[in-house]
Amino acid sequence: MLCLDITSDESIKAFVHELGGRGVDVLINNAGILGNERSSSRHGPRFGSIEREDMERTFSVNTASPLMLVQALRANLDSGTRRQVVNISSTLGSLALTDSGEPWAYRASKAALNMVTRSLACEMELSGYTVVAVHPGWVRTEMGGEGADIAAQESAQCLAAFIDGLTPAMNGSFFDRFGSVLAW
Repeated sequence: MLCLDITSDESIKAFVHELGGRGVDVLINNAGILGNERSSSRHGPRFGSIEREDMERTFSVNTASPLMLVQALRANLDSGTRRQVVNISSTLGSLALTDSGEPWAYRASKAALNMVTRSLACEMELSGYTVVAVHPGWVRTEMGGEGADIAAQESAQCLAAFIDGLTPAMNGSFFDRFGSVLAW
């Protein structure tokens, strides 16, 4: 079984080594933390009590690590048949849809992931890649909580259908789990 800690460069190197030259058709970057681990509030600290360490850890997991993984897996992706990268983002990372600050670290890191998605799409398009960001919905998970809209299985089924329908014309866009375009 392949194990990976995406915040560890050594773990990423070991993962790539274990894969060997096997092709990767679709890479789904599903890393995400809310960034509220040290806060008593479910949505993290309020403005005025945000700490640098929380912001840095959230950006490391949600933004930098997916980019590092794409870089490390580039040869495997090149030898794959579909050449697709799907970054799991959130409407909370949309600048156009923002209506509050909380959760600060999560929102900012997912907005940055959206920019990473657009930049990767530009960088990799000439090599035949399709790179997109997708919002899976508000999902009942440990992070989403019991009050979330949909079950993880329902979200996963929608995402699988969406990914099966990806085309090169969709490169560089932000979608919901049903394939509707979202505002950045």
